[in-house]
Amino acid sequence: MALLSQYKPLSSTRESCNFETSSIPVTALYNVDIGKSGRQNHCTETHASRHVVGATLTFNHNVGVAVQNSVESWKNVFDPNIYNSTVLYGFDTSTRLRTDARAMSDPRINLVVPSYCCPLPPPPLTAANLSYQYSEFDWMETCQSLRLINPSGCLIDRNQIAEYSLGQRRLQPFFFKYQVPDYTIHLEAAKGIAGTQNTIDKVEQELRMAIKLCPQKPYDKALVASVCYQLGFYSLAVEQYSQATELQPNFADAYNNMGNAWKALHRITDAIRCYEAALAWNERHPHALNNLGNIYRDKGDLDKAAALYTKCLSICPTLAAAHCNLAGIYREKRLLKEAVSHFLLALNYEPNLAAAASGLGITYREWNLNEEALKAFSLAASLQPYVAEHFANIGNTLKDLGRLEESVKFHRTAVHLAPTLDDAFCQLTHSMAMLCDWTGRNEILKTIRDYLDRVLQLYRTTCVQLLKSMLDGSWKSSVKMRTDCRDLESSKAIVYNIVGGLLYRCEEQQLLSSVMATCLNKENMDAFATQLVQNLLQLPLPGVQPFHCLIYPVTNEQFRLLGSVYAARAAASVAFCEMPRPQWREPRWTSTGSCSRLKVGYVSSDFQNHPYGHLTQSIYGFHRLGKSVECYCYSLSSSDGSVYRRKIESEAEHFRDISHLTAQEAASVIAKDGIHVLINANGYTKGAKTEIFALRPAPVQVAFMGFAGSLGASYIEYMISDMVASPPEFVPECHTEVMLYHPHTYFVSDHKQSSPRGPQLVSRIASGRNAEELVLTRELYGLPKSIQQGGDCTVLFANFNQLYKLDPATLDVWCHILEKVPGSKLWLLRFPPAAETRLLDQVSKRCISVDRIVFTDVAPKEEHIARCGLADVFLDTPVCNAHTTATDALWSGLPVVTCPTVRLASRVAASVLHAAGLDELIARDMNEYQNIAISLACNLEKRLAIRKYLIENRDRLPLFDTLRWTRNLEYLLWQAWLHKLYNLPDRFIYGQDIYSSASLNWSLNT
Repeated sequence: MALLSQYKPLSSTRESCNFETSSIPVTALYNVDIGKSGRQNHCTETHASRHVVGATLTFNHNVGVAVQNSVESWKNVFDPNIYNSTVLYGFDTSTRLRTDARAMSDPRINLVVPSYCCPLPPPPLTAANLSYQYSEFDWMETCQSLRLINPSGCLIDRNQIAEYSLGQRRLQPFFFKYQVPDYTIHLEAAKGIAGTQNTIDKVEQELRMAIKLCPQKPYDKALVASVCYQLGFYSLAVEQYSQATELQPNFADAYNNMGNAWKALHRITDAIRCYEAALAWNERHPHALNNLGNIYRDKGDLDKAAALYTKCLSICPTLAAAHCNLAGIYREKRLLKEAVSHFLLALNYEPNLAAAASGLGITYREWNLNEEALKAFSLAASLQPYVAEHFANIGNTLKDLGRLEESVKFHRTAVHLAPTLDDAFCQLTHSMAMLCDWTGRNEILKTIRDYLDRVLQLYRTTCVQLLKSMLDGSWKSSVKMRTDCRDLESSKAIVYNIVGGLLYRCEEQQLLSSVMATCLNKENMDAFATQLVQNLLQLPLPGVQPFHCLIYPVTNEQFRLLGSVYAARAAASVAFCEMPRPQWREPRWTSTGSCSRLKVGYVSSDFQNHPYGHLTQSIYGFHRLGKSVECYCYSLSSSDGSVYRRKIESEAEHFRDISHLTAQEAASVIAKDGIHVLINANGYTKGAKTEIFALRPAPVQVAFMGFAGSLGASYIEYMISDMVASPPEFVPECHTEVMLYHPHTYFVSDHKQSSPRGPQLVSRIASGRNAEELVLTRELYGLPKSIQQGGDCTVLFANFNQLYKLDPATLDVWCHILEKVPGSKLWLLRFPPAAETRLLDQVSKRCISVDRIVFTDVAPKEEHIARCGLADVFLDTPVCNAHTTATDALWSGLPVVTCPTVRLASRVAASVLHAAGLDELIARDMNEYQNIAISLACNLEKRLAIRKYLIENRDRLPLFDTLRWTRNLEYLLWQAWLHKLYNLPDRFIYGQDIYSSASLNWSLNT
């Protein structure tokens, strides 16, 4: 994968949270600031009845009412000095409530406002309408509990309300004052001091005082509970909601809200019980249906969740939260058109719902509709200009659009709004690297390393502490035991999948083994696994993405552990999903002495116009020609219509598009196919679904190509590599996988089958002339002529990598090489164009004339390969090597100089050079790297000899012999399968060059 935009997006564009809805009774509506109400759209709970400070506005999701203007619009209507003693109730059963003066005279809206606050006379208030709004409970008692005061100053009692409603049938216009109960003063005090430093005890003290003074009435109890919930005192909220339901057993709203509180306490079983109780009293309770849908979505049962959301919307089609939740499921199923439709409906019913705009942007971005995504994210930012995540999302989308300068500005804004927003800071760091903006680089990278230390240690500590408590008997589950718990081995598998990669030290492995060996009670192990999953999913996903770390100077331990954290999160996210039933059959020997084939599946999102698709496009057809492997391709992306996609689809023996399936559904398809060896060809790149592998659809699972590093997953046992890319002595430090060592190089290429020969290109290129008529020259691209051509350039060095792979230390060496080779020049790509000016400034600071740096635009694939040969020497980037571009250069006869370090990403060029028979171009350190480059530059005969060797032998070199590479891979995969089948100890498997040019196939007899 070449472009960063193709990699996994930020956490701010990750899976959006579920929207839960709390149904708060009208009498329990209390002061919540409108600004904070907007923020609540980011939280997991939204409310059936939203409410704002005192006299601003109350609206009800049940009847589709939404706020259109902010609190500022009401300051001209209501006296801010009496906010805490006035209340406005607004209902609208047919249209949106308009927060302007005209709404005051709308006969469809029932308003109760203080006379001295309203400049316009209120509309008539009919008993029939009032009764309709309170149809789910005793509306007269509701009015009584309001402590309404009539114009004469007397408290209106139940009988007087009944007289108004039953006798006159129409309440004459008059104004009520709201007599604030004593306990609400303490609720206000609690909210007033919440969020300030060192005030938790004071907040709890005020809440307990409110509880003490609260009358034994269900709606008062519900009011106290809602404030407790709002302030994060979930146990108190549960206690008060419970009392409310005891006072009024049919109080469905309280059951629903209590379910939200139980869920906040991670008591999922109790939450389900409450939602079901709400539905028992009111089977058409939309919020309970929505919230129960969230539970099943969290469990991975997307179909049941979608059914509940759909039923909720059939009852309350204007509930924006349910539209967002249903859209999230469609997005997860890759039904992006349907997801967009429901996000748009959510915005239609609630235009100020920033989270819906954000979800819409995420969906558009996944659909590669970045312009539309930018508009949606911009809307979200306009609705919530104080939320940093929206600006981070805008920055990410601008990066995808290639507008890096603008991207950096928005990432800076996000960091300014939320200095602790790690995602935004990490994205800013990577954007700056792409632009070669090295301002404050050392300090920034130190911050990245320190941040990684903290977050990785948090994951490890969480797992170790839980395991220790399980072993010493001090662990007590906060998860209620279930009668339908998983069997013991399934629960143990969940635990191992999560912590197996995180806990690598000897004493930690012993701790894990002890827990596995001593816990024989399936209920306890099931509860422990559930607790582990819940605790892990609460932790923040690291803002640094594994792919970004390829260019950061983090330690090898940090890099490996980062992969393990991502793997653990993937396993935790599908821990509650049903594991697919294995359906593979052991390959059998036939009566003729042959063996049935091994079923091998490749899972990737890059079977398309992508570097992975370019490199591997022929191996699937070669599998089909052989007799040892039956190949299945599982595509995580829909077709892009490219020639690469069409070739793979037509040549692979089995090709399945699973892009629209959930991880669980995809795993079931793979298991049903009876796959023996499943290959993860994505790693941690855009479009990956590591969750599929966490569900274990195949007995042997292998990492390959997509990501140049360890996946850190205990459920992926093997990695295809080679002795140069992953020397055995480096494996314990850098990998969790067991190596399958290819005899030459793990890095496959397709140049022999698909690359142009010399100038015969298949399309029109730079000059606009037909490729067949064109002879590629340096002049065509504005490159300097060599001395032999009558120019002044002695040697043309080149590097065709993305510029984010370049670091200051490497540029120092390149400039020193230019200084040592008079007349030499360096050819780079505008990859991206915005980095050119900054890089030239850096070169100038190193006392090298900018005239010695030549930039050209990025060329199409065929043209790029053909023009590589115009350079003399390719200078590799040691931190993160040229991968595909190194093979392009060698195919074109261009010598590549590299300097491998320890990690795989820095050793790929050495691997391909070894397979090309050019080990002399592999330096042991940067001094030798520099000397090799200078030696080549000063020795024309040596350069020509290397070029001749590559051109004349490339069809026979192991690096470019794709069929030979494929047969050697098949041998490795068979060996991995046999190790699994016969339960042999995990150890490195060394490949053999078993391919014979006399035969296309090999057999187990070899």
